[in-house]
Amino acid sequence: MRWLHLSDIHYNPGKDGRSSAQLREKLLLFLKNKKLEVDEIFITGDFRHAFFQKDENILEVAKDSVKYIKEVAKAVGVSSTDNIHIVPGNHDLTRGSNDELDNIIKSYDYDKGDFSTEELIKLLNRFDFFKLVCCELYGDNIFYDELMKNIHTYRLVQNYVLLYMNTSLTCGRSDERGNLVVDNYHLYKTLEDISKTYSDKKIIILAHHSTDCFSKKEREVVETLFNDYPVSYYLCGDSHEVWIKKINNTIELTTGCLVQEKGVENTFCICDTGIGIGKITFYNWNTKFSTWNEYQAFNDYINKVIEDKKDFISGVPLVVDKVQEYNLPNLAVNYRIEESNLKEPFNILTQNNLLYISGISGIGKTSLSIKLSEMLKENKSLKSIFFINGAQIIEAKNLNSVCLESGSKINLLAIIKEGNSLFIIDDLQMGIEGIMEEFWNEISSSNNKSTSYVIVNSQINSEFSKKLNIQYRQSFLTETEQVSYILNWRLPKDKKCSIETVERIKKNTNGHPLLLNSLRALVLYDNSNWEDIVEEESNDFMYHEVDNDKFISKILKRHKEVLERELYSIKWINEKNISESLLSKLITKEGIRKLVSRSFIQINNDTVKVHDIIFRCIDNGDYNEQSIKKYDSDFYNRFYSFFKSQKSKKSGVYFKALHQHENKIFELAKHKNEPSVEWYFYLQSFPNDDMNVIDNFSFEDMDMNQLVKSKDSEYIIGTVFEIVEGESRKNKDSSEYISKIQERILFLKTILAKVNSKTNLYRNIEHHLGKLYRNIGELDEAREYFESVLEKKPERYETKLQLIRIYKSKEMISKEDVLKEYTNLIDEYINGKDISMSVVLAAYMEIYSYDKVGTIKKKYFLEYFEHFFKAVTSVAVETFDLPYNTLALTMKYFTYEHPEKVILFMNSIPVPSVEMINKKNYFDIAQMYKEVGKAIMWSEKNFEKENVNNYFITAENFYNLIDLKNSYRCVQRVENLILLKKYEEAITVLMDNKFENDEFWNYRIGQAMAFSSGSKYDKEMVLKYLQKAIDLCKKENFLSSFYHTKANFLAEIKDLSSASTSYQTALNKCKSEKYIKQIKEDMKKYGLL
Repeated sequence: MRWLHLSDIHYNPGKDGRSSAQLREKLLLFLKNKKLEVDEIFITGDFRHAFFQKDENILEVAKDSVKYIKEVAKAVGVSSTDNIHIVPGNHDLTRGSNDELDNIIKSYDYDKGDFSTEELIKLLNRFDFFKLVCCELYGDNIFYDELMKNIHTYRLVQNYVLLYMNTSLTCGRSDERGNLVVDNYHLYKTLEDISKTYSDKKIIILAHHSTDCFSKKEREVVETLFNDYPVSYYLCGDSHEVWIKKINNTIELTTGCLVQEKGVENTFCICDTGIGIGKITFYNWNTKFSTWNEYQAFNDYINKVIEDKKDFISGVPLVVDKVQEYNLPNLAVNYRIEESNLKEPFNILTQNNLLYISGISGIGKTSLSIKLSEMLKENKSLKSIFFINGAQIIEAKNLNSVCLESGSKINLLAIIKEGNSLFIIDDLQMGIEGIMEEFWNEISSSNNKSTSYVIVNSQINSEFSKKLNIQYRQSFLTETEQVSYILNWRLPKDKKCSIETVERIKKNTNGHPLLLNSLRALVLYDNSNWEDIVEEESNDFMYHEVDNDKFISKILKRHKEVLERELYSIKWINEKNISESLLSKLITKEGIRKLVSRSFIQINNDTVKVHDIIFRCIDNGDYNEQSIKKYDSDFYNRFYSFFKSQKSKKSGVYFKALHQHENKIFELAKHKNEPSVEWYFYLQSFPNDDMNVIDNFSFEDMDMNQLVKSKDSEYIIGTVFEIVEGESRKNKDSSEYISKIQERILFLKTILAKVNSKTNLYRNIEHHLGKLYRNIGELDEAREYFESVLEKKPERYETKLQLIRIYKSKEMISKEDVLKEYTNLIDEYINGKDISMSVVLAAYMEIYSYDKVGTIKKKYFLEYFEHFFKAVTSVAVETFDLPYNTLALTMKYFTYEHPEKVILFMNSIPVPSVEMINKKNYFDIAQMYKEVGKAIMWSEKNFEKENVNNYFITAENFYNLIDLKNSYRCVQRVENLILLKKYEEAITVLMDNKFENDEFWNYRIGQAMAFSSGSKYDKEMVLKYLQKAIDLCKKENFLSSFYHTKANFLAEIKDLSSASTSYQTALNKCKSEKYIKQIKEDMKKYGLL
């Protein structure tokens, strides 16, 4: 999550003067020009200047302040007020009698920590100006009422819980700072509620005042509470100065103000809590030059303060002790289940490691699964939880290749073997008996018992599961209290449902959760009342009609007047799982909010899930024909507008949306018969034309002039590029390959001659011409085109990468300069330049291969590890090949000295299925698994060491698929066989693939013979191979391992004198403190130390 933190706006344009007006206006320009886009905005109070604006109309003051806030939001790409979060400051209340306030504070008991009801009403009634700000910003009083009711309230925002803390509760006295109290009992209750509802989430607190402003006793209580709960950040303002301090495990960040006065600091802060280490950046206003800039001195100080806190700043530890979750939705805030209904399914799950939940649509099977996953996390050692759409799984064999929401495919059964994972298979529809039997056989095997778990949800009963007593039939809500809670959640007092009405509704709906939420939405949003619903429409929601969807259809009909566009958008997309970002483009975030608030959809990880009952009813609904025509055209344009806007970013959102909506993309593309926008995005989803849309396309039929003149020429010509790339991949081994590429080069040159040389399109064509010339080995021509592109656009990084490679292959620049070019590229990425991750990873691999000394590796792979980590993991949603290629090359750098980093990588990228991987990458995958196994072995932490062999077994499965065509592949596979203790098989592989002049071949055969049981190999033969490895070894850093193995063998055969000499040589050659310690432990074992 990336956020902007502002505080103390004190918006008073009529009296603030020139400097304040200028800094605010230039702030908007600075945010826009620097493209400082964020997900959320936090504003920690003081929206006006109460003293200077005391005689003004407070409604107008509130409107002015909110107008500016919305301008800031627009500048940082925040389009919905749902993403703007505020708390009140001491200027956002109306001050009253000091005597009355003094008496209230004097009566406050720090141990009890709360005020009387009467005192609270008096304190809270003063926030009339803040109420107006809330009303103007959000359009209603819901948030204000929530804050006033709870004093400190909270919401889940992405992967954090935001706690809105009212520290201005007792403001109003001249000596308030250092004497504030905040009702610590309500704060405790709020933190307790968060810990129960979102036990795995970290907390960000928004408050106006620093904890230094609290009275001594209150501060001690509050800071102790922070230590008891996972509070990552405490964000505040008030002092008009910046500061950072640690409160136990919490970082308190104080930001400055947006009004120019003597002795203040005008600042704002942006924090990015991405994967790895979160980055905090402050910006300040330079009054002399009237400019906004990075506040470098304070940013340097921040880095110094938090350098030991890297594990919690981002909310993601560098050593993964936390469960990794893939697509797991959050429970609805108003989710309720009777405790008695949790015990039975939880017992089935923990005793059998497999649970089958059945029940009718909308009854709460998914929510129950998520609740059980939370319970399992507390009771079992899990490393990952996967939430998988079961509708894609047709039969048991599909379990080897299951699709995640991101588009990546995983081998589900392979991950079960690894252990310590939970899978939730949601809405399984077909092949149920065979699939459940496969799960049972896999998960109940003696090796994996009690380490991995599977929960399967379905509307269909399973005879196999019933027979094994692993089926749980989901029941309805039967307790009136639970039904009442759902019906009355967030309803104002005058709309609350009476207990008599609750009982009637419970009887008629049978306590069906989805139906209860749908009825509540009618009252809350569509001006219905309970009397109408119960009396006039009593025949409309009898439970026996639920199964044939009549009930929901009738409810949707009542909502359609205000939701027709939103409902039809789902019908138009025709998917139950929709990209939230795409749907937001079609119907805006406000439209999504309307659907969420009525419980028609759920949102998780940028995916909107439409409940299957709702989806069926929307799909079968009647819509106004005139409206449909208008919506069809509008949605069509917005659909492609979304993909166009995302194309340049090529982020996870883009690739995920391409995958989720490939059916719609295909449906729209198949009606076209020539290159077009539709074809372009079709080829992004199906690069090999899997659906045969472009089968009949011919280059000869294209109208060149029309192609160039079209407003969509970028995408039409882009389609041509994709078709040429596809041909190149298919025909690379063909005898006609070069002649075909030459034809395409001529075609592109003809287009190039018709395009304005100053356009981006011209540069794109030049770049692709360069690639085509490179593909057929004509490097001088390729170089000319790449250089031409960079003359016009020096920051085109993919072109720069191609050119460096040509310079390198033609030896046009020195190795040192090549390395410098690659490090410059990585520096640009680290400094925030928008560079394709494929280019970044290619540069990382080149640095790794080129830097033989290791000083540059240390900088980019260790000191800046978080950037490398982000680069690798961010493209896992796009393809598995690229991250695994990179890691297969670089992982050895971390395996021994920094094994926790290897484990972090493996826990952050799910296991791919074989079909998802290009065959040429099988070796890289095998290497990855082997290195993870070695990292677990060598880690000083307790990382599931009992399952380490599963990694070596999986590696061997991939090694078996490859040809051992060179010595490197041969000895790498043999190392894995030795780790599996398959010494005879290792020796057989080596003797079948002889590379007798390779030091590692000799080392591995000597090692395998030494370890082989029964001493059937002559000791002289073992020593001959080990000594030959030593003699052939050209790399000093491997000699310590060779001598160490030789010493261990000599010690085993009781030649302790020779062993001692070899041990000493191993120590002399060794530069690793960790390995030196290991050698000395072996020496002690044989009494040589």
